[in-house]
This record gives sequence, C-alpha cells and structure tokens, in this order.
Amino acid sequence: HPGETLATWKGGLSALALLSVTFICIRLMKKAPYFAFGWFWYVGTLIPVIGILQVGAQSMADRYTYMPLIGIFCLIVWGVSDFFPNTKFRTKSALAGITLSSLLVVT
Repeated sequence: HPGETLATWKGGLSALALLSVTFICIRLMKKAPYFAFGWFWYVGTLIPVIGILQVGAQSMADRYTYMPLIGIFCLIVWGVSDFFPNTKFRTKSALAGITLSSLLVVT
C-alpha cells in the first residue's frame, strides 16, 4: 500500500479524470443513457474493490474486478450498437449483450 508516498498531483489528476468522465456521463444521460448506466455501475461496484476500506491484509482486491467491468462491457456493447444504427453490427451487438447476460447468470 503506497500510504503517504503517493504524490499529491497523481491523486489530484485521478480525481479530475474521474469527475470529468462523470460530468460527461451526466451531460449525455438523455442522449445515451447506457453511458451513464455503464459508468455508474463501474464506479459504484469499483469502490469495494479499490482498497479505500481494507478488509484483511491486501491493499486491493483485484480478484473482484470482474464485477465493475460488467458496466464497461455494457457501455461498449450499447455504444457499438448506437454508433452503427443501421448495419449488421447492431444485430451482433444485441447478440453480444444476450451472450454477456447469459454468462452473467451462469457465473
């Protein structure tokens, strides 16, 4: 765990990036609600994983990152579908969404 050795500018830059993406996501909420869903899923489920509140000796619980990544995958699948509205990519992204949902249930 980096403790007090982490540079302040790195934390500030990370916070700025987090707030910037969140602001963009809020601005796009009406036009592309999947973006907000995917981002807030990612951030919301990442909080227990990143190690701010530690449980045990580990500084991060990387083995649980599959849960936050579901939000990013949803964002990608719906984004591809929205980016290619009248092509066969739309059907393929819908199939990818169904496949990911099925795998989620099986997992």
